[in-house]
Amino acid sequence: MQTNLPSLDPRPATRSRIHQGAQSLGVALDELALDRLAVYADELVRWNSRIRLVGPADIETIVDDHVLDGLAVARLIPEDAPTSWVDIGSGAGLPGLILATVFPARHFDLVEPIHKKHAFMSHAIGLLQLANARSHNGRDESIDFDTAGFGAVSRATFAPDVWARRARDLVGPTGAVVVCLGAAAFADLQASASRVDPVQLPRGAPRTNLYFAAQAT
Repeated sequence: MQTNLPSLDPRPATRSRIHQGAQSLGVALDELALDRLAVYADELVRWNSRIRLVGPADIETIVDDHVLDGLAVARLIPEDAPTSWVDIGSGAGLPGLILATVFPARHFDLVEPIHKKHAFMSHAIGLLQLANARSHNGRDESIDFDTAGFGAVSRATFAPDVWARRARDLVGPTGAVVVCLGAAAFADLQASASRVDPVQLPRGAPRTNLYFAAQAT
């Protein structure tokens, strides 16, 4: 049974906002995951005030537009999804660090070319004591580990159709792909997806996330 990490001291207001948002999305979070996500959100606000990571944002924006967006991706991933994932253009760990918190039994490699964002992710991984996450400073073409059979996700680095092709090349036919459409339709992508999940976050336009299962085993 997981217990709270003694070094974490989440702000109750942040924790409560994440808890309410997760409930609205139908995502179950244990106490440790809630603590980690709240500490992550507050730490991102603190860093972002000094080093621009996600644009101007208060804690409400960080939770509603970023943490909950990551939780929406988490609810899309089925139980039989790959146990190893790569997040390309992870930025400040979105959605990779959110997914690593929700899925402690899965491993997440977070790839980000901008050094200050990589530095934040490395700091956050240590702060949250996430043994299942690793940050890489580079681009997807510079990945030096075998991603065949992985799951691949990218939140906003590429256009959805470009990412769908690029991700499939990255993980091969035995891997899985998550595509975040945002508010765009991309009917052809939706028609070929294994799972289609419309999402309404507390703020912003409705969006849709897609899951593409392995093409071969």
